[in-house]
Amino acid sequence: MLRLSRVLLILDKVKLLDLAIKLKSPNLVVVAYHNVGSHDSYVQTFEEPITPALIEKQILFFLRSGYIVTSLGEALSTLAENPQQKIAVITFDDGYKGVYEYAYPILRKYRIKATLYLTAGFVRHRVAPWWEQLYYIISKAEKEGKLHKLTRLISQIRGSSWRLRGTQAIYLKSWIEDVVRAMDVHELRGLVNTLSETLGIEVPEDLYSTIMLDLNEIKEMVEYGVEVGGHGLWHVNLSILNNNRLTEEVKESLDFVRTLYKGIYTFAYPFGIYNDSVIEVVKSSGFKAAVTLDPHLNYLSTNTYMLGRIPPYKFNLKDIASFKYLLIKC
Repeated sequence: MLRLSRVLLILDKVKLLDLAIKLKSPNLVVVAYHNVGSHDSYVQTFEEPITPALIEKQILFFLRSGYIVTSLGEALSTLAENPQQKIAVITFDDGYKGVYEYAYPILRKYRIKATLYLTAGFVRHRVAPWWEQLYYIISKAEKEGKLHKLTRLISQIRGSSWRLRGTQAIYLKSWIEDVVRAMDVHELRGLVNTLSETLGIEVPEDLYSTIMLDLNEIKEMVEYGVEVGGHGLWHVNLSILNNNRLTEEVKESLDFVRTLYKGIYTFAYPFGIYNDSVIEVVKSSGFKAAVTLDPHLNYLSTNTYMLGRIPPYKFNLKDIASFKYLLIKC
């Protein structure tokens, strides 16, 4: 990876990466961000934060390359009127507090908009995301020497296939990702409660307020021009739900968005997972477009309910040359 990074820096210096991106000529580039902040923050979260400096460099790249940088709803309206316009859309999933503290000042500095995808149930009830609750419990269990007890407990609940493969951070995060994708909300609540009670590790009541946006922060950003999109009712894997639960997740999400924002309503599939049934419910519910986590650029021919989003970095290469390389490879 170090060798690749050096090669990319050389290619970027002689403008070859910029030329390659220009030749691809995408109409719409959507970038998927989650948490934003300092890596040495005193509040450790499951979702590793991206630094404000990297976000700013990526935004500046788009602006200097002739892109309009804006929200998804505004991008769709602009492309309907001017199909040749190059547009970059900045999106933030889940509603981490770092978006307000670190990314919002950057948006204001360059007078640009973005789309914030919020999960209705988390915001309404001030409940921290399932993965953050599990990450808190597991991290605390590791510090207190309770991981073996945790492993046995998990095996009893879900069988041996759910056993932790190791105690390193990468294994713990991988296990959490598997869990939250496989359960509906009642199962996730039950798992958190069982682990908490059995291990004697209580999730702090203020975990939500510590790491997630509050309503006042959301409303301030909306007033500035940030668009709010749907991200489900409880951020569960929509593809595993029956039709009634699927409809509830999507419609409750839209109802929540309408209380905060008026405009073109768009949706982000939780975990980026979707199928034909999910698309149909999202479309029929009233959302005008939806974004995935499929890493591809978008053209006028792209299905607006299957819009691709690129990550801000890959392979832990966090420089602007590597970001340009991602755009080329997509």
